[in-house]
Amino acid sequence: CQGHVCKKSLEIAHLIDFNHYFSKELTLLEPFAVQGFVELSDDAITVTESGRRKTLRLIAGVFDYYLQQRSARDSYSRVL
Repeated sequence: CQGHVCKKSLEIAHLIDFNHYFSKELTLLEPFAVQGFVELSDDAITVTESGRRKTLRLIAGVFDYYLQQRSARDSYSRVL
């Protein structure tokens, strides 16, 4: 897989089921796919040219564990 994230390569390298392991992240990517910034397929995740120019940091942030934890904590703090 070139130019995108190949799910099978990560499954083999890390002994995971990609769609199961990243189910939350794949759900968070759906709005990006609707807007045409990302293409989601059974085999890969591909950031489109438009996505690279406009939202690449946001797309990558979906997979940033520490960023997601901080966002969840900040949301919880605002509610209180």
